[in-house]
Order: sequence, then C-alpha cells, then structure tokens
Amino acid sequence: MRLPLGLCVKATALVLLLLAFVIMGKGVAALQEAGAVGVYYINIPTLDWFGIYPTLQGVAAQLVIAVLGVLLWFKGHDNQKSLTPQA
Repeated sequence: MRLPLGLCVKATALVLLLLAFVIMGKGVAALQEAGAVGVYYINIPTLDWFGIYPTLQGVAAQLVIAVLGVLLWFKGHDNQKSLTPQA
C-alpha cells in the first residue's frame, strides 16, 4: 500500500495556512496592545480561536494571508497539471 503523498502535502499546507492566519491576527493584536501599531476598530465579532479581532489592521493583514494562500494554492494546481505526463 502506497502512502498518498499528495494528500499529506495538501493537508499540511492547509494546516500551515490556517496557522499563519491565526498567528498574523494574534501578532497584530499584540503589537496594537503594546502601542507599536495603531488601532482602528471595525464592527465585526471577536473570534479568539481564529485570531480575528475587530481592528482594521488585523483583518487586513489576515485577508492578505488568505488571498495569497488561495492564489498560491491554485497556482500550484496549475503547475501540477502541466507536470503530468501526456499519454
């Protein structure tokens, strides 16, 4: 039985993307609490487990992480199709 290596790599990539998202939100919140980054509050709920806090700076940084993750995910799928051998 072969180990589904592609599935393992995809699952690991998703876990790392989620960790980057959470750490970015919590990191921006810590910098704001320390006074190193300004704070502009917006009207969204706080989701502490996902590192989502109601500040424009934190949400914008997390959106950048999410958009880059989605773009790179689909770019990887395009490269994967071009690397498959033609029959």
